[in-house]
Amino acid sequence: MSKSIIISNISNTSTIIGTVKKNNFQTIVILHNTYKGHEYVDIRLAEKISSSSCRQDEYIFSKKGITVNKKTINDVITFLKESVKTLKD
Repeated sequence: MSKSIIISNISNTSTIIGTVKKNNFQTIVILHNTYKGHEYVDIRLAEKISSSSCRQDEYIFSKKGITVNKKTINDVITFLKESVKTLKD
């Protein structure tokens, strides 16, 4: 998990659930989102646009990411867990 970040182009219907630092310039952001009355989980890539020692890093969402609805999220989680088993240490 990474430290708290600022995302400039986040929707007012989105709530950040958590973040995972991918590298020094990118962070994976997991969000709860609502669109036209439907709830989704978004997994988005955010790219750093500024950094300062006296304030939080600032990011902007890239176009990369996926949106998962309630019907399919458990299947996605199951397959992610299965894929972790195939990775070598």
